[in-house]
Amino acid sequence: MVQAFLSLGAEVDVHRNNEIAIDEAERLQPTHLVISPGPGRPENAGVSLACIEVFQDKIPILGVCLGHQ
Repeated sequence: MVQAFLSLGAEVDVHRNNEIAIDEAERLQPTHLVISPGPGRPENAGVSLACIEVFQDKIPILGVCLGHQ
């Protein structure tokens, strides 16, 4: 998916859901958000659910897996 967004001219930053905290994600001030828990089970989604709660009324979010498809 990263390559697809880059081919469309988007600026893309990738952060693993278990290596970033929600306050750090907020400081990045994203204009769009693509969320995926990555390989594994929903309980290993890391900061993904917190990002949905924080950003849901602020920016467009594309959720992949976790029932978003």
